[in-house]
Amino acid sequence: MNRTTRKKIKRGVEKGRTKAYLIKGADEKWRISKYVVLGEGC
Repeated sequence: MNRTTRKKIKRGVEKGRTKAYLIKGADEKWRISKYVVLGEGC
């Protein structure tokens, strides 16, 4: 979310099935530690 406008920020591929794991750094900023693309399955 944009702190100034309070609107959601959309990034990436629309309707993409992904999962991201976040960690908080020593500088208090969030970073992606792992990025997984989910498969369709059988």
